[in-house]
Amino acid sequence: MRTSLLALSAVLVLGACTPQADLVSPQPMSDDEAAAVHAGIEAFGALPALSYEGVQNSFSGAGKDWTVSWQVTSGATAYGRAAGDGFDIGVMSVDGMVFLHAPEKYWAREPSSELGSKGIGDAWARVYDQGVIDPARFFTPAAYAAALGEAMEINGVFDRPLPLPVDVDGVRAHVVEVGEGTVRIGEDGSILGVEDVEVAGIDGSGVDFTGDVAPMDRTGVERMRDDVLGAVGRVGEVRWFDNIFSDVDQDTVDLSCDHRGTCTLKVKVTLEVAPEEKGVRFAFMVGFEARAWVEEGNEGKCSQLKKVAAGKSATMSCKARVRLTDGADTWISGEGYAQRVYAIYYGDVAGLTAKVTDEAARILADLP
Repeated sequence: MRTSLLALSAVLVLGACTPQADLVSPQPMSDDEAAAVHAGIEAFGALPALSYEGVQNSFSGAGKDWTVSWQVTSGATAYGRAAGDGFDIGVMSVDGMVFLHAPEKYWAREPSSELGSKGIGDAWARVYDQGVIDPARFFTPAAYAAALGEAMEINGVFDRPLPLPVDVDGVRAHVVEVGEGTVRIGEDGSILGVEDVEVAGIDGSGVDFTGDVAPMDRTGVERMRDDVLGAVGRVGEVRWFDNIFSDVDQDTVDLSCDHRGTCTLKVKVTLEVAPEEKGVRFAFMVGFEARAWVEEGNEGKCSQLKKVAAGKSATMSCKARVRLTDGADTWISGEGYAQRVYAIYYGDVAGLTAKVTDEAARILADLP
């Protein structure tokens, strides 16, 4: 991805290179050049927003590459898409929370259950932030710039002089090789853009990224703001696939059957909430799965999903059918289990909207 946008400039101005310099044996980058480039990397990390296009070594599930497209601000708001493992997923991170827009097949995997994936349709869902790689954590300009500087050090950029500047989209730039990619450095040391550079261990983690990175212009920031606000407007009540281990206590299942073999299985459930979860605005969707049977091969199954407020009790029931023989005494057995399928997060739409709007306004005020 090439761009003619100028990043924040370093204070020092690089000295001009002469053609004769390329004819002598390689020498380390001059102190003035190195100081200017280091200042340029630091300035790149201070930019208000960066866009990313490339491959990430993991996103949801270990050991698999994902093709990603991120827009991330210095205030840790992120928006974009991740494609991999047979899925194409919308991703949003705002105010420390991660939301995904994914198909039912994605939610049918752990940590959610198949029961919890039903009917999710076109909704966004909140996920526990350790279940996926949060771009707002690992791809802020500051986090990426630090990793880029390390990649340039490791690949010996400072052990050789800067190449002669060339015209790139109307801007004079030193095109510096970093591994199999390049970094475009302005004549003043500013980082103008990154192409196909591999950075490893972003923010001291195991997250690696190879791809193109560029500063975001006014149009890009405005589009990101509109996309995030559109998604935030749909998180008033969303599914939350998380690691909140609230216990579901249940009484003994009550079983009653009529003469036609229709059995009602009923149970009282109570959501016991851990002390640290009290005060959080959420409820739980509880799944009750039950069966009634006479013998092997003659059983009926049923299930129910029900919203239960945190710390409250509710009665759940469903009907299962078994075959009965006329005139014969039949012993019917039944069992059922209740489990928390997912939490329901009640998002502060007004608060999130204000946060996104204010951050975008601050960024746009500093952009041409």
